[in-house]
Amino acid sequence: MNEMTQKRIDIRWRWLLGLFVAVTTLLFGIHASADGLAFSVQPVLPTQQVNQKVTYFDLKMNPSEKTTLIVNVHNNKKTPLHLSAGLAQATTNLNGVVEYGQNKQQLDKRVPAKFAKVVALPKKPITIDPNGDGQVRMQVTMPKQRFNGQLAGGLTLSDADANANTASPNKRQAVAIQNQYQFVVAIVLRNNIAKVTPKLSLGTVKPGQVNARNVVNGAIHNETATFINQLKVTGEVSRVGSKTALYTTKQVGYQLSPNAIMQFPVWLKDRSLSAGHYKLTVTAVSQKRRWQFSKTFKVTGQKAQQLNQSSVEVKPDNTWRNIAIGAGSGATILAGLLAWAVIRRRH
Repeated sequence: MNEMTQKRIDIRWRWLLGLFVAVTTLLFGIHASADGLAFSVQPVLPTQQVNQKVTYFDLKMNPSEKTTLIVNVHNNKKTPLHLSAGLAQATTNLNGVVEYGQNKQQLDKRVPAKFAKVVALPKKPITIDPNGDGQVRMQVTMPKQRFNGQLAGGLTLSDADANANTASPNKRQAVAIQNQYQFVVAIVLRNNIAKVTPKLSLGTVKPGQVNARNVVNGAIHNETATFINQLKVTGEVSRVGSKTALYTTKQVGYQLSPNAIMQFPVWLKDRSLSAGHYKLTVTAVSQKRRWQFSKTFKVTGQKAQQLNQSSVEVKPDNTWRNIAIGAGSGATILAGLLAWAVIRRRH
């Protein structure tokens, strides 16, 4: 399989993954059909909404200004709905996809504010009667300090009873597929609609693994509070002092959320990693803007051995074992020949 064919397959899979996520999780407030779903949601767009045609919250508010965001919820079940609600700041995962739910991704230190301190959920549990209607009300208090760009996050809603069943399945549930639906409503906050010039930088670089596969991770920082769309990223790993790339990864169609730190993996595939000093060069292109960074890093022998042994792609290096076996076989044959020569000479 050549590189161009592999690239087309990667793009196709990423597109399908993005479509799946968009349909099943990131519904952005679209009022879904009641068929098969425990509940449906519909955001109530306030007067501060920048664009009334979208189905998520995109608000322009002044510093310290307050407002209440409302999401209508309809319970499609014949039993009470115990709603689980959560808030999280928007981040970007290693596949270049923006996530609006809880995760372990970090944010750049230049972020205007923590989303959890700007948007607050009600403290009381939310319960909706069978086939009834209810509301999720969030209190928004804009940061005191004016900022340029966007503060993005999301409200995640799910069925708390379904969550409990998934977390603690009984024997019957253990053999069944657990279908857990979540609705994520995006929330974008800003002081103005002026465009912000994006700026990227390269942070920590170190070897590691993703799904038991060896990679070199480069942390790409979005230093600005703005989305960076249609991002093309190329990562090349070479030895310090050499211009020859040992490992290369190219990706397209990425999106960085405001102030995101995206871990970009350069895949080593089935090639083993050895000790030494290396350099990672990252080139990123988005809408006629281009960035290029490079940073050196060191791989110790112990770290290389640990990664190679635990990788599902790197084949064990049996060179020394084969040499030992060959040497042992040769010694045995030689000893046999010598013994035969001695016996023949005596006779």
